[in-house]
Amino acid sequence: MIPRRVKMAVAAVGGVVAIVVALYAIGVIGVPTATVADPGDWESVDENETEVVTTVTVNNPNPLGIGLGRAVVVDYDLQLNNVVVAEGRTTNLSAPPGESTATVRTDIQNAKLAPWWRSFVRENETVRIGVDATVEIDAGISAEQSVSFGPRVELDNRTPVIDGLSRAANRTEGTYGVNTPTGTVGYEIERAWATWGPVNESRTTVRYHYVIRNPNRVPIPAVPDGFSVELIANDVGLLQGDASAISPRTVGRDETIPPRETQTVVFDVAMDNDRIDDWFRSHVRRDELTTMESRMRLLFEVAGRQIRVPQDGPSTYACDVQTAILVDNETSDTTCASTVGGTE
Repeated sequence: MIPRRVKMAVAAVGGVVAIVVALYAIGVIGVPTATVADPGDWESVDENETEVVTTVTVNNPNPLGIGLGRAVVVDYDLQLNNVVVAEGRTTNLSAPPGESTATVRTDIQNAKLAPWWRSFVRENETVRIGVDATVEIDAGISAEQSVSFGPRVELDNRTPVIDGLSRAANRTEGTYGVNTPTGTVGYEIERAWATWGPVNESRTTVRYHYVIRNPNRVPIPAVPDGFSVELIANDVGLLQGDASAISPRTVGRDETIPPRETQTVVFDVAMDNDRIDDWFRSHVRRDELTTMESRMRLLFEVAGRQIRVPQDGPSTYACDVQTAILVDNETSDTTCASTVGGTE
C-alpha cells in the first residue's frame, strides 16, 4: 500500500506540471528557444584529442531559469567527407532568464581520421564539410531546433598532396650515366609523375609513372633496385616508402628495357598512413596551414655500377596548403602547382 504522504507528493508534482502546461497554453509563460551560433571553432590540441567548441544561444522569456540536468540538451557532430569525425551530447546546460550563451565542447576522434583520409584521397582531395546540431529544451513544454551548416566544399579541383609528390617525381627527369669498362651506361628519364592508387584505412598507395629511354647498346633494368620517397607535412613524416614497398605494374621486377627503346614503367609504392592523426593535429595548431615537402630518389644498378637519380641527392618540392574547416575569415588555397596527377 502506498503511503499517504507519497500520494500527496505525487499529486503535488502532477499539479505543478499541469499548472506549467496551462500557463504555457494561455501565453503567461513563453516557450524558450535556442540556436547554435556557428559551426564551431578549434580549441585545445594535445596528443590525445583535438577539441571543437561551439556556442549555443538560449532565449528564455520567463522570469525563472531552467534548471540543470536534461533541461537543455545539445547534440553536435562534425562530418568531413561524410565521415563523422566528432560527435557528442551535452546535457548540463542551464538557461537563466533572458538571453544567455553556453559553450559546447566536442573532441575529434583520432580513430576516425584514417577513414576520413581514405575518403579524402578517393574523392581526389576534395574536402566536404558538414555540421549538424540539435538543441532540445525540456521545461514543462518541450522545444527542439535543428541547425545544419554546409555542406561546404574546399580544394575542389585542386590536388595539393599528389601534386607535391608528382612534382618531386618531375624533378628526377633528365639523363644519368656512369662509366664502365665497356663505355658509358645510363638512363634517359623523359617524363615522371605520380597518381593515387588504392587507399584504405591503413595504407596509401602512390602510383609512379616513368617514361624511360635506354640510350645504350645493352639492356638496362626497368625497375629501380633502390627507392625512397617521403612526404613531410608540418615536420610530420606523413607518408614514407622504400624499395621494399615497390610493386611493379607494367613490367616484371627483373625485366629490362632493350637497347635504344623507350618504355613506360609504372610501379606502386604502398605506405602506412598511421600518422594521419599526428599531421591533422599539427594542421589545426597552425590554423589549418600545412607546409609540405616531398622528397624522392631512385637507384639503378647496371653492370655492377650504381646510377643514382638524381645524382646529388633526393629531388624535393615544397608547397603550402590552407583549409578553412573551422577557421574564421580564411579561405582554402594551395601553392602546390598542378600536375597530371590525380586518382586513377
